Amino acid sequence: YKNHIFKLITETELDFEKPKYLTTNEVTSAFLWNAIADARIQSKSPLVSNNCHQITSFKQDLDIPPTLFGNHHVFTSHYLPNSSLSPFSDENVAFIAAKLHHEMREQKSLESINNTLNIIDYYGAPAPSRIKGFRGDLSFTNCTKLGMDKVIIQQQAPVHIFHRPAFHTAGGFNFLFPLMEDGMWKGGVRAIFRLHKQESHYFQRIVTNSLRFARFL
Repeated sequence: YKNHIFKLITETELDFEKPKYLTTNEVTSAFLWNAIADARIQSKSPLVSNNCHQITSFKQDLDIPPTLFGNHHVFTSHYLPNSSLSPFSDENVAFIAAKLHHEMREQKSLESINNTLNIIDYYGAPAPSRIKGFRGDLSFTNCTKLGMDKVIIQQQAPVHIFHRPAFHTAGGFNFLFPLMEDGMWKGGVRAIFRLHKQESHYFQRIVTNSLRFARFL
């Protein structure tokens, strides 16, 4: 898995005319799941809202190669909104992401989560309140509509959850999480996103200027 992923990343960074992305599948989505699971375990606080309190159980090593992702915990599939789908489906991953964001907004105190995820910002539609840099509202409906069907691992920077206007008009969405290996942060990030052809030049700048981009965020 690891060699295959990094091979695709290298090809993507070198060839923007015909980029090769990993599609959403068990490997891709596991990135997101692991970041959430790590935060849940380390912060000792559930990253889901009260109206979805069932998502508090974890199952160890759910079809995730331990050599790539370490000995992590992930949510059991039968707690998800659509148990007939794979726990790594777009719908279920979007659901978890939305609940993660909602929980952080509701807590009003993000120190414990920031210590784990170092979440910088979220760019979205105007909202009545701003909580420590968070703007807008990431709902399950919006997240599903925007879609998360592509992935690339980008070097540098800790975790960011952000939504750029340039992606909003074309229905794109970005999640960046730290690149973990055997339970340790290796200094990279991964992004789950939808990218449209007309935005390839924008994404190219993000990748080729990843160091400056990370500092900017």
